Amino acid sequence: MQAAPQGGEWLVSSPFGYRTDPFTKMLKMHNGLDISCPAGTQIFAPFGGVVTCCTFSATGGNMLYLQRDNGDLIRLLHLQGFAPAIVVGKKVAADELIAFAGNTGRSTGAHLHVDVQSSGTYVDPIVYLRSGKR
Repeated sequence: MQAAPQGGEWLVSSPFGYRTDPFTKMLKMHNGLDISCPAGTQIFAPFGGVVTCCTFSATGGNMLYLQRDNGDLIRLLHLQGFAPAIVVGKKVAADELIAFAGNTGRSTGAHLHVDVQSSGTYVDPIVYLRSGKR
Protein backbone atom coordinates (compact mmCIF):
# COMPACT_ATOMS: atom_id res chain seq x y z
CA MET A 1 0.00 0.00 0.00
CA GLN A 2 1.49 3.33 -1.00
CA ALA A 3 1.70 6.13 1.60
CA ALA A 4 -0.13 4.07 4.18
CA PRO A 5 0.96 2.18 7.25
CA GLN A 6 2.54 -1.18 6.47
CA GLY A 7 0.74 -4.34 7.38
CA GLY A 8 -2.65 -5.17 5.93
CA GLU A 9 -5.90 -3.42 6.70
CA TRP A 10 -6.00 0.25 7.62
CA LEU A 11 -8.84 2.54 8.61
CA VAL A 12 -9.32 6.19 7.69
CA SER A 13 -10.44 7.59 11.03
CA SER A 14 -10.87 11.17 9.79
CA PRO A 15 -11.14 11.94 6.05
CA PHE A 16 -10.12 15.02 4.07
CA GLY A 17 -12.70 17.80 4.29
CA TYR A 18 -14.71 19.71 6.83
CA ARG A 19 -15.07 18.09 10.24
CA THR A 20 -15.73 18.95 13.86
CA ASP A 21 -12.30 19.64 15.39
CA PRO A 22 -11.84 17.14 18.24
CA PHE A 23 -10.28 19.81 20.48
CA THR A 24 -12.28 22.99 19.75
CA LYS A 25 -15.55 21.26 18.71
CA MET A 26 -15.77 23.83 15.88
CA LEU A 27 -16.33 23.00 12.20
CA LYS A 28 -12.95 23.25 10.48
CA MET A 29 -11.27 22.11 7.26
CA HIS A 30 -9.10 19.02 7.74
CA ASN A 31 -6.48 19.37 5.00
CA GLY A 32 -5.39 15.76 5.23
CA LEU A 33 -6.66 12.43 6.40
CA ASP A 34 -5.96 10.39 9.49
CA ILE A 35 -5.22 6.67 9.34
CA SER A 36 -5.74 4.77 12.57
CA CYS A 37 -2.81 2.47 13.36
CA PRO A 38 -0.75 1.40 16.35
CA ALA A 39 2.18 3.53 17.48
CA GLY A 40 5.36 2.21 15.92
CA THR A 41 3.71 1.10 12.66
CA GLN A 42 6.21 1.37 9.80
CA ILE A 43 5.56 4.14 7.26
CA PHE A 44 7.04 3.90 3.76
CA ALA A 45 7.63 6.65 1.19
CA PRO A 46 4.68 6.92 -1.22
CA PHE A 47 7.05 8.12 -3.95
CA GLY A 48 10.70 8.92 -4.52
CA GLY A 49 11.69 12.39 -3.44
CA VAL A 50 13.70 14.55 -1.09
CA VAL A 51 13.09 14.92 2.64
CA THR A 52 12.58 18.67 3.13
CA CYS A 53 11.65 18.70 6.83
CA CYS A 54 12.13 16.51 9.90
CA THR A 55 11.06 18.46 12.96
CA PHE A 56 8.79 18.65 15.98
CA SER A 57 5.95 21.10 16.63
CA ALA A 58 3.47 21.33 19.48
CA THR A 59 0.56 20.70 17.10
CA GLY A 60 2.01 18.38 14.44
CA GLY A 61 4.31 16.46 16.76
CA ASN A 62 7.14 14.75 14.91
CA MET A 63 6.68 15.75 11.26
CA LEU A 64 8.31 14.64 8.02
CA TYR A 65 7.88 16.41 4.66
CA LEU A 66 8.74 14.66 1.40
CA GLN A 67 8.83 16.50 -1.94
CA ARG A 68 8.67 14.98 -5.42
CA ASP A 69 10.57 16.31 -8.42
CA ASN A 70 7.28 17.76 -9.77
CA GLY A 71 6.83 19.81 -6.59
CA ASP A 72 4.12 17.72 -4.90
CA LEU A 73 4.63 17.76 -1.14
CA ILE A 74 3.41 15.13 1.32
CA ARG A 75 3.42 15.82 5.06
CA LEU A 76 3.30 13.05 7.65
CA LEU A 77 2.40 14.20 11.18
CA HIS A 78 2.18 12.84 14.74
CA LEU A 79 5.03 10.41 14.11
CA GLN A 80 6.66 8.39 16.86
CA GLY A 81 9.98 8.97 15.12
CA PHE A 82 11.98 8.85 11.92
CA ALA A 83 13.69 5.84 10.36
CA PRO A 84 17.48 5.71 10.78
CA ALA A 85 19.40 7.96 8.35
CA ILE A 86 16.29 10.02 7.49
CA VAL A 87 17.48 13.63 7.55
CA VAL A 88 16.67 16.83 5.67
CA GLY A 89 18.15 16.64 2.18
CA LYS A 90 18.11 12.85 1.96
CA LYS A 91 16.83 11.40 -1.29
CA VAL A 92 14.52 8.47 -0.67
CA ALA A 93 13.10 5.87 -3.01
CA ALA A 94 9.45 4.88 -3.27
CA ASP A 95 8.61 2.25 -0.66
CA GLU A 96 11.64 3.11 1.50
CA LEU A 97 11.04 3.03 5.25
CA ILE A 98 10.93 6.66 6.41
CA ALA A 99 9.09 6.86 9.74
CA PHE A 100 6.96 5.25 12.42
CA ALA A 101 3.36 6.22 13.26
CA GLY A 102 2.77 7.72 16.68
CA ASN A 103 0.75 9.96 18.95
CA THR A 104 2.87 13.12 19.22
CA GLY A 105 1.66 16.71 19.16
CA ARG A 106 -2.03 17.65 19.17
CA SER A 107 -3.41 14.16 18.78
CA THR A 108 -6.22 12.10 20.28
CA GLY A 109 -4.52 8.73 19.78
CA ALA A 110 -1.99 6.82 17.70
CA HIS A 111 -2.49 7.47 13.99
CA LEU A 112 -0.83 8.80 10.85
CA HIS A 113 -1.93 12.19 9.51
CA VAL A 114 -1.20 12.48 5.78
CA ASP A 115 -1.68 15.63 3.73
CA VAL A 116 -0.66 16.41 0.16
CA GLN A 117 -0.10 19.73 -1.57
CA SER A 118 -0.04 19.80 -5.37
CA SER A 119 0.73 23.12 -7.06
CA GLY A 120 0.36 24.75 -3.64
CA THR A 121 -3.17 23.43 -3.07
CA TYR A 122 -4.18 20.75 -0.58
CA VAL A 123 -5.65 17.71 -2.33
CA ASP A 124 -7.33 14.63 -0.90
CA PRO A 125 -4.52 12.15 -0.06
CA ILE A 126 -6.85 9.19 -0.60
CA VAL A 127 -6.00 9.45 -4.32
CA TYR A 128 -2.37 8.64 -3.48
CA LEU A 129 -3.40 5.82 -1.16
CA ARG A 130 -5.82 4.14 -3.56
CA SER A 131 -3.83 4.50 -6.76
CA GLY A 132 -0.29 4.10 -5.54
CA LYS A 133 0.35 7.25 -7.62
CA ARG A 134 4.02 8.04 -7.89
